Amino acid sequence: VTMTVPFMRAYTTLAVKTCHKRQAPCIGGMAAQIPVKNDPVKNEEALAKVRADKEREAYDGHDGTWVAHPGLVPVAMEVFDRLMPEANQIWYKREDVQVTAADLLAVPEGPITEEGVRTNISVGIQY
Repeated sequence: VTMTVPFMRAYTTLAVKTCHKRQAPCIGGMAAQIPVKNDPVKNEEALAKVRADKEREAYDGHDGTWVAHPGLVPVAMEVFDRLMPEANQIWYKREDVQVTAADLLAVPEGPITEEGVRTNISVGIQY
């Protein structure tokens, strides 16, 4: 499950709307990737995913973000410095966002596989 599936998009945009309505900053989520030391190609793939994730957060109205590894700080900083030139985006109220309980509870369609369950358990334990 990525941050672009509908129920995750509903939750993140609603979080921005709710926080900004209350004049509070809304911080995006942690990038799931970490730098890959000995493989420049895989490292660039990971950095590209982090960059895309942080761009989505900034465009959605988040006021900051966090990352899992210090090596990702420059990527996140570059994105937010470029897309959020002010100290925050609290002015961006997200009046366009209309999220229902059904939106937040919608389970993505697709097969549930043993491999996917094992991967999710592993990630949960490692986290």
